[in-house]
Amino acid sequence: MIEETLKLYGAGLTPAGNIVTPRDVKTGVKLVIHRGRLRAEGDGHLLFSGPSVPASVCRFVENFWYWNKT
Repeated sequence: MIEETLKLYGAGLTPAGNIVTPRDVKTGVKLVIHRGRLRAEGDGHLLFSGPSVPASVCRFVENFWYWNKT
């Protein structure tokens, strides 16, 4: 679910769960599903939490990085 949604922005995930930007830069932000919720974590801090649905991934990347769908 996470990878398919990130593809809408030209982004992806590393095998460890880190987001890779549309310009192929590995970020320190990981997307994980924990106890049924999507969590964006960076440097041990919670950056975002929401329901584990595609709309949560969209909301995070659009609000955090101001990405637009390609």
